[in-house]
Amino acid sequence: MANTILGTDHALAVKLWEAKTYMEALQESAFGTLFGSGAVTLPTEFKTRGFTGDEITVAHVNQLTGGPIMEGETARGNEEAIDKGYFTMRLGYNRKPIEVPGNDTMDQQRTKVLFQDVGREALTDYCVQLLDFSTFNQLAGYTATSFTGGGYTYSGNKLRAVLGHNTALAPSVGRQLWAGTSNVKDEDLSSGDTLELRHIDMALEKIDSNRHPIKMLGNVRYQLWISPEQAFDLKHSTDTRTWYDIQRAKAEGGKSWNVEALTKKSGAWFLGEYSNVEIYVHSRIAYGVNSSTSAPITTVRRAVLVGKNALFYGTPWNSGNPQSTGKGVPVKYSEEVLDYTELLGICGKMMYGLKKPQPSNAPDLGTFVISTYAAPHA
Repeated sequence: MANTILGTDHALAVKLWEAKTYMEALQESAFGTLFGSGAVTLPTEFKTRGFTGDEITVAHVNQLTGGPIMEGETARGNEEAIDKGYFTMRLGYNRKPIEVPGNDTMDQQRTKVLFQDVGREALTDYCVQLLDFSTFNQLAGYTATSFTGGGYTYSGNKLRAVLGHNTALAPSVGRQLWAGTSNVKDEDLSSGDTLELRHIDMALEKIDSNRHPIKMLGNVRYQLWISPEQAFDLKHSTDTRTWYDIQRAKAEGGKSWNVEALTKKSGAWFLGEYSNVEIYVHSRIAYGVNSSTSAPITTVRRAVLVGKNALFYGTPWNSGNPQSTGKGVPVKYSEEVLDYTELLGICGKMMYGLKKPQPSNAPDLGTFVISTYAAPHA
């Protein structure tokens, strides 16, 4: 059996379509928002055309720690050695094929739904979904042996598709806190251990007092990404200092503020700002992980505070820029006519890597995890 591959003129149309639709979808994704804020770093290797290989090593140099040489003291022989470390990052490849009726078929005649366009859009949404899952699972250090999202359970070899094709690393010591007074594991959390404003203050205190502080983003802000359940808990908290108290004070001060509604900011749902932290709400925030069994805990969510260098990203396609409007994009598509135009095969292909940087000589560079109980409320 021989299949006829679509001609060059149609392939060009596919390329124009894939650039346009992928960019539109990316603007609505968490990955796109993080990339635009400066939280995502592109290693130099992926910016070079003709890059080959599937792994790179990124160097990291820590801050100097020794005291200065004072007047009258000798510098020679008292030099401080550079504290050099590194981490590695891999590329991976995955595809998603679908099959739809051709344009000149009875299936297409029976409906105004254009199967070809719907199929392309569905693939774009699917690929962006994998990027978002990978983004939050990497940022939160999701080390469970399986992950369920988008109606599918990923395990074994397929788990890499929602980890950015890199092994997820648990949060470094000092880069995670748990709601509650004595909890130190995700499985310790119970229904009373929900997200409150004081957890943001506690996270800021920890990262500011650490030898390796997390750098703010370009707008002199951090971002905190929380789940819808955590957003509900934050807004309905009865702690001594609540979200409503602060927003009411802003309103009384003459600022317009709607505490009930989320707004769109940089394509993501924006809840508001607290203590130089922009708070975003997203449904794909990583679940908790049982420290003994490595099983996911679906009643726990790992909110993640994000700063500079929170995530490293790379692809050999399009010189590594996921926001480019050039010919290529990180997701590519191919189409194939089947059964004498009765069917159309469409395949979305991804080649990329996502990695939370945790150098050999330092903790997580740009992330802090806040684990809270976060079960659905309805």
